[in-house]
This record gives sequence, C-alpha cells and structure tokens, in this order.
Amino acid sequence: MTGFEYLLRIMLDPDDYLHPERVPMKPAGWCALPKAARNTIIFGAYDLKTTSPESIPIDPCTFILLRSWRAIPDLCFLLGLFSQRGEWLSTDRYRQLDGRCKRFIELPLPHLAVPACARGEDVDPVVCGLTTLRLLIPTMPRVIDERLRLLFSSRIEAATSALSAQVVRVSPEDRGCWISITLLSTAARYAHYRAKSL
Repeated sequence: MTGFEYLLRIMLDPDDYLHPERVPMKPAGWCALPKAARNTIIFGAYDLKTTSPESIPIDPCTFILLRSWRAIPDLCFLLGLFSQRGEWLSTDRYRQLDGRCKRFIELPLPHLAVPACARGEDVDPVVCGLTTLRLLIPTMPRVIDERLRLLFSSRIEAATSALSAQVVRVSPEDRGCWISITLLSTAARYAHYRAKSL
C-alpha cells in the first residue's frame, strides 16, 4: 500500500483502532452497533476532520507511522525502552522484559543524549516513546495527530503532553529529537500489535 492508501484507511475508519477507554458508550451497546454507525459517532465525539490524502505531505517518518499504525502503542513502548535503556540495563527491571524487548534495547543503534526528565524510573516507557514521536514530527498534520491520540488512553495522552513540555523546556535547542529514523524504522519492525490498556 502507498502512504496515501494507509492514510485514507486511518482517516475513515477510526473504529478499527480506537482505544477501549475512548469508546463513548457502554461496551455492550457499542458492539451492537454497525461499524459505519460507530465511525460516525467517533467522528462526532472527537471532532475528527478529513482531507484529501494527496494534500498531506508524507515524509519517511510519517510513512513509517502510517504503515505501523495499529502497532504504534508497542512502537512507543520500544522507543521508550531504548531511550531509557541505561536505566533498564543497570537495574532489576531488565529481568521483567521479554526476549524481544531485551534484543531490541541491546541493538547498537544511533541516538543522541536523552534528557534526564525522560529517563526517570517514574516515566512510563510508552509516554517517553510517544513524546519522542511528537517531537520527531513537530509539524504532524492535524488529521494524523488527532487520530494518534485515539490509540492511547487519556492518561497516557496527558502524561505525554506534560513530558513534552518538560523536554522542550530543558532542551530548547534540539527539542528532544534524540531518535534517529534508523531507530524509528527498526522499532517499527520489532513492534507488535497488542490490545493493551495503555
């Protein structure tokens, strides 16, 4: 599929990836509705916009996101792990990881220094990873950004906004862009779609 085809599917079918916490009705009633009705409700509840896919610039980083859309929560988890890998490798937390995650954070991939506020043990790796995505693509088109939010719980979104503001405040020059496209691309290959309460 082309980037435009990925984008069109993501724009028109948010029901395909909506986080369970974002569902605007009780689960039983929601599941009983036809898909078209659910999408109509989602568009109204979250004020989603559409546009011609051809009008959206799709750079290499954005294409990786579109192609990996449903796996983005896991992609963010991996980016966060890698950003915090010094802390994970030097503590007992490393033992909590499965083999795939251990292999990923041990890869000799390029990245820049990560601000201390993003490496703390109290920072959720998913929040750290989602923060890197937002800072990596600061001009993310609205139709993509507003749908990216729907992949995560409101808790993760709020924590990401707070961490992003911290990173920009302490690293105004590089705005926290410590993730290379090589690292992003590799994380996307390692990422799995996981139905998880993020």
